[in-house]
Amino acid sequence: MERMDEITKRLLTILEQDARTSYTQIAKRLGISETTVRNRVKALMKEGILKGFTVRTCPEKLGKAVTALVGVDIGGETTPEITNKLACIKEVSDLYVITGEFDLLLRVTCENISRLDEILEEIRSYDFVEGTRTFVVLRKVKESGLS
Repeated sequence: MERMDEITKRLLTILEQDARTSYTQIAKRLGISETTVRNRVKALMKEGILKGFTVRTCPEKLGKAVTALVGVDIGGETTPEITNKLACIKEVSDLYVITGEFDLLLRVTCENISRLDEILEEIRSYDFVEGTRTFVVLRKVKESGLS
């Protein structure tokens, strides 16, 4: 898909708002046929623009009241072994290799501050970790859930 036209952009917006919207409903909203919607979705998936369809949950309602962003300084090369080890911590929902003061940024969601403390101790116990800095989220102003 070389260049995305307005209809495709609107199609993606509809799916981002509610991935359960039927192709029939999308077709009516866009003024195109259901077959065209199906073909465009198929092309978007083939191109890797549309990665899939997912469910977003509310962590707080699932007993995960604490969200924190954790900057991790590893003081060296970021290897797959390092990122895989940190990604295996079940409370780490996102992990980014970044530039700046830290090498990695983790988003951690967990039950309470005590559990966050345990997770931070685990992270700090790894030989490759030189330091961390934690930012506890007080309130979410905007969270798209999209990558």
